[in-house]
Amino acid sequence: MDLEKAVITFAATGGLSGFFPQVSPEQLYGMELDPYAHELAQVVVWIGYIQWLYDNGFGVPSAPI
Repeated sequence: MDLEKAVITFAATGGLSGFFPQVSPEQLYGMELDPYAHELAQVVVWIGYIQWLYDNGFGVPSAPI
């Protein structure tokens, strides 16, 4: 996400704008056998993703989960 933000910032300095990060938790794949642990891990990743977006000035997705 930080690398993608650097690319977006670089593009903005070159006159291109309107980019929003395309990397999201939906692209992650994990193998967890315990259903509870799987759901808990998903929630933790989504919370981190939303915090990163907010802290880096991209706002919050309208329907994150």
